[in-house]
Amino acid sequence: MTQQIHPLATAAVQAGTASTEPESLVRQDTKRRRQTRERLMDAAYEEFSERGVPATSVEAVSERAGFTRGAFYSNFSSKEELFVALMERENSLRVERLEADMGVIVPALSGDPANLTEDLVSDVLNRVFGAQALDRRWCLVQEEFALLAMRSDQVANEYQDFQSDFYGRLAEVVEHALAGVGLQFRTNSRDAVRLIGGIYEMALRDSLLSSDEDPLSASDELLSLVPAVVLALVVPTHS
Repeated sequence: MTQQIHPLATAAVQAGTASTEPESLVRQDTKRRRQTRERLMDAAYEEFSERGVPATSVEAVSERAGFTRGAFYSNFSSKEELFVALMERENSLRVERLEADMGVIVPALSGDPANLTEDLVSDVLNRVFGAQALDRRWCLVQEEFALLAMRSDQVANEYQDFQSDFYGRLAEVVEHALAGVGLQFRTNSRDAVRLIGGIYEMALRDSLLSSDEDPLSASDELLSLVPAVVLALVVPTHS
């Protein structure tokens, strides 16, 4: 005996399928678009660090990512927009990494400011900045961003907003970590973090320009000052 399906039930099933399929397609399209953007940013990272932003063409980035110009312009309106998106991604990754490192380091200090010695500060900073000190590409890309900002008023505004946001986020992470050991900055936390970061940037530049077999040794003297600077910038929370 053949079971009869009511027409209304059939219509309901068809309607449900019709409403579900577009949602699935939208999710697939969103995922594909996200993957395309990531691949373009990965390619741009390589191209910008090797050639510099002015000498890098949209075609070079697209080809390296395995896409056409059309795919590029479907995701970014210009090379500059791609560059800003790349910087936002990379700095977000570094802030997240710092948060994870602090989550491991701070509990080990047992909340006692006396535990924060110069040797420990040096160890913490090496864990936080050590990977960046070896990352030649990252240094070059950061320099490219600064040079772009100096040449373009529009990029300069974006650069300033970007730096303000980045150091603000970084300062929040460091403030939270210091509070965990009963310390706080004696000055504006963002300014303090920029000062510490600036020393590391200079040290990284010295390393990259060095002709020594061990380029990091070129920055040893400068980096040796950082722990003392950090301790001079902090005071007990109750003071």
